[in-house]
Amino acid sequence: MDLRVRHYILPKEGNTDDECEDACAFSQEEGAAVWRFAVADGATTSVFSCYWARLLVNSYCSGQMQNGNLEESLLELRELWWEHASDRAQKWYVKEKIQRGAHATLLGLSIFASVHAADDVSPGAGTFSAIAIGDACLFHVRKDQLLSAFPIASAGDFSTSPSLLSSLDPLGNLSEDLRQTKGEWFPGDVFLLMTDAMSCWLLSEQHERLPLIEPNSRDRRAFQYLIDYFRSGRDWSNMPFLKNDDVTLMRIEMI
Repeated sequence: MDLRVRHYILPKEGNTDDECEDACAFSQEEGAAVWRFAVADGATTSVFSCYWARLLVNSYCSGQMQNGNLEESLLELRELWWEHASDRAQKWYVKEKIQRGAHATLLGLSIFASVHAADDVSPGAGTFSAIAIGDACLFHVRKDQLLSAFPIASAGDFSTSPSLLSSLDPLGNLSEDLRQTKGEWFPGDVFLLMTDAMSCWLLSEQHERLPLIEPNSRDRRAFQYLIDYFRSGRDWSNMPFLKNDDVTLMRIEMI
């Protein structure tokens, strides 16, 4: 199984890279025909949310959230976050905020090769599975056409209060908030993982905007120009085409 990966993270306009609260990661499992990819969006209103987002994506890509281990993994990550936050909370208002925890969305994608003759998969193809908590989205593209969007398929379904994973109560509504999907991939297929701002932007005008991603995801400069252009543009109601938020894109092309 061969694939090509590109990934970019950009902070809000006016912020530095160090202030960005998005995170992404990917890995190939040693000795197995599986690749894992993840993006997470730390909530701006909470403290140490970027660290929480990084814990989530790294845990997913290490395989710790697989095979029904999601709840156990979250409990371990909760302890790591609390230790990290407690050691760094020097000011009184930060100490108050850590009592409310950090929050983040999470999207994880696992891509599997078809390695057994008995697999019920077309020759040269493979399978994939994905999980999501919140509004980071996975887009499956084939021959420049959008096959599916997960877990949100319409720009109108985004809200200001998405489901979030909490560093203090990670199991609170997990059974209700967790979304899962699976499917089959073929050579030439493309997977796009995006945090909410870019996901909503794409779904608003997918036929016009999907073709813009490929030529503008070849290097960071082109991607930065694309994001800046749509952040500065306005629609009929004078709202920006792309809200000023941290932006993450992961593009995986199956070869």
